[in-house]
Parts: sequence; structure tokens; C-alpha cells
Amino acid sequence: MSHPRRSLTLVASIEELTARLAGELARLTALKAAVMAAVLPPLDEVRQAVDALLHGTATHETIATPLAHAHQGMGELYQALTVAQESISAAIAHQGVTTPATRPPQPTRTSTPAPPPAVSAERIDQLRRELPPDVIPEERRPRGTPRPKTHGRWIDPDGNTHTEVSGKDEKYEQAVAYFDSTPDQRVPLRAYDVEMKLAVHMRVNNIQPRPLQ
Repeated sequence: MSHPRRSLTLVASIEELTARLAGELARLTALKAAVMAAVLPPLDEVRQAVDALLHGTATHETIATPLAHAHQGMGELYQALTVAQESISAAIAHQGVTTPATRPPQPTRTSTPAPPPAVSAERIDQLRRELPPDVIPEERRPRGTPRPKTHGRWIDPDGNTHTEVSGKDEKYEQAVAYFDSTPDQRVPLRAYDVEMKLAVHMRVNNIQPRPLQ
């Protein structure tokens, strides 16, 4: 024997839960936007100003180090908020409700490719030897020295090796477009980094990580 009233109550509870989750998602999205807009850029500017004003002095490290840790912590907070945001979006979708504001961007390729073959440790070592010397940390570079570019190598599913360099290029534009399509439309400050550009490229093209032998 069915119980229409009980079913209606259950539906109402699910709808109420979904609505409350959507409200918390909106609050979390606003918090992420505040961290990105009101905290990270000013903190980065303060850190750079301290580096320029006190570079080479005895007090430089005592001030620059905690500022660097604070900047890193804010970046980690932003990433943690992103994970929480995605989890709430998934919970809302699980209730059977998705909206354009909460639906995650879809990769351009819908099929899941077969796992790529493993890459030998010897080849990885060879690619590492081909990389330029390590970047000198900011606190050890001469004052006024421009930020050096970082380099990376990656292997596509067909076994071809690609070279990546930090900065604004086609993959940077792809990363900007990707982040601009997310609900909060916030582009990370480090969207030009090799790791960030490659991560977006792999996600958009559904490229799977390759295991090491």
C-alpha cells in the first residue's frame, strides 16, 4: 500500500536539502572570489614590495619568509575551497538537480580513452637531463632581475615528447578560457605556469596520466 503523504514529505525534504546546498554553494563561491580578488593579489604585491625594499638586508628573510608562507597558505586555502565547491556541486547533482551555474564544464572529448602505456624511468631521466638548470629562488636573485621562465616536458598518449615554457601562449589562452567558464569565473594568478597550463590541457582533452615503469 502506497503512502502519498510520506512520498510528498520525502520529495519536499530532498528539495529543501538541495535548495540549502545550493545556498551554501553560492556562499562558498563568493568566499573563493573574495580570496582570489581581495586577499591573494594584495598579499602578492606586499611580498614583492618587501623583496624590492629589503633585498640583501638582515631583516629581509625574517619578513619575506612568513609572507611567502602566508601566500602559499592562501593558495592552498583556495584549492581546498575548490574541492569543497566541487563536492557540494556533486551532492546537488546527486539529488537530481543541476543548473548551468553548478554544472561542471565538460571535456571536449566524451569518450574515455584506453590507459596510455607506461613510460620507462630511463626516458624520464633523459628528459630531466634535457631541462635547463633549476630556477634560482626569488630571494637569491639579484635585485631587479626579471622572473625566469620555467620549463617542462610531457609525453602524449602517442609517445611524442612536448616542451612547455611558462608564459602567455596558446595553452595559457586555453587555461584562461577554461577557468572563465567555471561558475566563479576566476582565473588563477598562476594560469601561465607550466603545471597549470598542462593540467588544463589534459583535462580539456581528457588525457590520462601515464604510469612510470
